[in-house]
Amino acid sequence: MFTIYKYPLDIKDEQEIEVPYNNKVLHVGFDGNKQLCVWIQIDTNAYLVPLTFYIVGTGNPMPKDTVVDYIGSVHDNNTNPNVTFIWHVFKAIEFQAQR
Repeated sequence: MFTIYKYPLDIKDEQEIEVPYNNKVLHVGFDGNKQLCVWIQIDTNAYLVPLTFYIVGTGNPMPKDTVVDYIGSVHDNNTNPNVTFIWHVFKAIEFQAQR
């Protein structure tokens, strides 16, 4: 069955989450609890695979030696209402060997 799940992300340079294979990242943003999350379309019958996400603040270096796909950018003034941070979220692209 295909459905959409919400997965929380920490605001840190790199992290890995496990999601079902055959997934599609749909959106990144803050939920109602001010938690950074990514919404992913998944197949609940598929086996789990790791997805690596990178969160890069404006002006900070991009991930090196990694091919990434841009997911989206979010405005964050949750920790300090006087300062807005912009976080840019990327997903590592995994290449499958051809058989």
